[in-house]
Amino acid sequence: MGMKAEEVPVEIFMRRRDLLDEIHRVVELAEPGFTRRRGISIFETSTCRLQVGTRGVRKHTYMKSFF
Repeated sequence: MGMKAEEVPVEIFMRRRDLLDEIHRVVELAEPGFTRRRGISIFETSTCRLQVGTRGVRKHTYMKSFF
C-alpha cells in the first residue's frame, strides 16, 4: 500500500512538478492543439500543484515560488 499525500515529502512533489512540466512541453510539441494527452498532462500538473498548495495553506507555509 502506498503513502497518503500528506505523508509524501514536498521535495517529491517538486520533482514530480518538474517532470510533469517537461512532459507537458514535449506533448505540446508533438501534439499541438486540443488533444487527450495534452488534457491529461495539464490535469496531472494542476493536481500536483493543487496538492502542494493545499498542504501549504494547511501548514501556513505557502510556497509562492512553487507556482
